[in-house]
Parts: sequence; structure tokens; C-alpha cells
Amino acid sequence: MKTEQRNILAEIVERRLELVAQDIQNKPIEAVKAEIDSERPKRRFFTALKQDFDAINIIAEIKRRSPSKGIIKESVDAAETAKIYEEGGACAISVLTEPDYFNGSLEDLRSVKKASTLPVLRKDFIVTEYQIYESAAANADAVLLIAGCLEDRQLSEYYHLAREIGLDVLVEIHDETELSRISDIDPRIVGINNRNLKTFETSVSNAISLASKLERYQLPVALSGINTIADVQLSKNYGISNFLIGESIMRSTSPVEFIRDLRGKQ
Repeated sequence: MKTEQRNILAEIVERRLELVAQDIQNKPIEAVKAEIDSERPKRRFFTALKQDFDAINIIAEIKRRSPSKGIIKESVDAAETAKIYEEGGACAISVLTEPDYFNGSLEDLRSVKKASTLPVLRKDFIVTEYQIYESAAANADAVLLIAGCLEDRQLSEYYHLAREIGLDVLVEIHDETELSRISDIDPRIVGINNRNLKTFETSVSNAISLASKLERYQLPVALSGINTIADVQLSKNYGISNFLIGESIMRSTSPVEFIRDLRGKQ
């Protein structure tokens, strides 16, 4: 008998909706909105990626665990890790805030924002407008929206809401169907995931293939599966200059040197 394949993305989304419902009970959305500082200093995520098209730009990620790899690093000081990433020359920092599958938290994001001068991306499974406001209240500079876990209406509403309240948006796709779905919102930054979030299988060639189909003004960011200098150089040869890298940096014995090596800097 054929075993039905586990849909990890659907599991995560279902659990995220449950947790957000609990968060709303503890702190209503109006209370979260009241915490947003409209005068907060903004570090532009988009600007950090486009300032040098010839450079290799690394968005270094703080990632404790994943559903596919389990525990990546047992003990993580988010603030100290952020300082290390900045020393290595990362252009921005991604912070996983999903608690159950990735052991992340918004407290990690707040700590990183205080410890570093770099733009900070909240990487999570955002499935409600509550999380958009929550991200701004936590002083994130950008948020991730995953096309694969949002309907078209949600994707458009959340994208425009995030932009209205001063957040940059990294819109994530995995295939041509999702690429066509995001055409109406016309995002400036498109993350192309080499990992299929339904199965968590990875192919580095996925970002290379889809990047060629973006508009010239859109910035492609390769997500997942970038583990070596060779992976970066191969993607760079096909016009990808921006990379979000978590696991391999977290596992590195010398993250500063590894980030510099990935960037081609000594």
C-alpha cells in the first residue's frame, strides 16, 4: 500500500493559525497596533539588497532547527549571533520566529534588532493580518510572505498592508504557478525557494530556473539549499546575487569567515 506523503507546509499553517488565535486572545489586534512606533527608524531591506548588483549579498539567518534537519544548533544567543553575522559582512539578518517547528520567537527578533545595525527580516508562516502588525510592533524591517500558504486575496492584502505600515516584503515562490500568482502584486523582492515546502525536498537548480523568468527590475533571492561556495557561484553565474542562508552558517565553526568566503571576500 502506498503511504500518503506528509504535507509539512499544511501542518505548519494549521498549527500557526491555532497559535495566532491564542495570541489574539491574549493581546487583541488593537493593542498590537498601539505598540507600533510610526516614528521608528527604518532600515531598508530592499536597499540592502540592491546597493551593489555586482556583489554577493548574504542574508544570514538565525535558525535553531527545521522539520527536515531537526536541531541545527542547540544553544543560540540571537544577539551575539547577529553581531557575528554583521562582522562577516552579511547585508541583512533573517530571524525565524515560528516556535513549534523551528524553535524561533519574536523575542529573538527583538534581540537581533537591538544588537545589530542591519535590516531584520521576520521569517515565519504569516497567515493573518495580525502577524503583519505584530511584526511592525516588534520592529522588524521586512516580512516574508509565502505564496504557497496564502490565497491570492490574502497575498495581495497582506502585501499591501505590510508596505503601508513601512515594512519591506520578501514574497516567496517555488514554481511557475506561484510566479504567475504574484504578478498582480508585482513585488520588488522575490524569494525563490529551492525547497518544496510540502515535501521539504531540495534542488539548487530551482532558483536558477525561475530567476530567469522574473522582470528585470525584480530582485531574486535564492532560498534554501545553498550550502557551499560552489552553490553560490553557480547561482551567481545565472544572475542571482542575493542569498538567504541559514543552516550552513549556523553549523559553521567560524561563521564570520564562512560568510566572507561565501561573499568572495578574504
